[in-house]
Amino acid sequence: MSRRPLIALAAVIAATPAAIALAQTGAEQPAGPDDPQTFFREALLADEGTSATVKDLLSTRAGFVDPRSGFVDVTGDGKSDAIVLITIPGQAGSVALYVFSTDGGTARADSRALRVVFRTQQLYRGAIRLKDGTLTVRTPRYARGDAPHAPGRFDERDYLWNARTATLRRVARRTVDGPGAGR
Repeated sequence: MSRRPLIALAAVIAATPAAIALAQTGAEQPAGPDDPQTFFREALLADEGTSATVKDLLSTRAGFVDPRSGFVDVTGDGKSDAIVLITIPGQAGSVALYVFSTDGGTARADSRALRVVFRTQQLYRGAIRLKDGTLTVRTPRYARGDAPHAPGRFDERDYLWNARTATLRRVARRTVDGPGAGR
């Protein structure tokens, strides 16, 4: 991945239903090694698939595991998976999205190990939605004159869990009008 200004990698991720539920409880997360933010930060730093840019953000603390990250069943196995957002402070927002799961492991002893089953590490002001088993990743498509908060169009990519390959597989891509459409 080329080194672009961090603002070019920015993403604003819409809260998942699980994250909204967590936020509505008002419960504070413990600040220690058992804290989910610490756990997922360390897991991403150790994961070979995490991009150098994201590892740099996490290791220098310029970026962090967003507290809006949460648990919801993405794979349809009846168990909670983790949707993890990496965020940088300020307007830039979240810059990467990961889904951790234990579903779809092999016959090896580590088949129940929590691992990254999906990653997108170059979002720009992206958003996510999970509905009826479909994970949608949305990113703005700007045209000249669009305001940062009101792009004319959005690109949306839908992903479904594929139990045979134990991955989230893209099943659709479309472009939809944004708040700046028709100007």
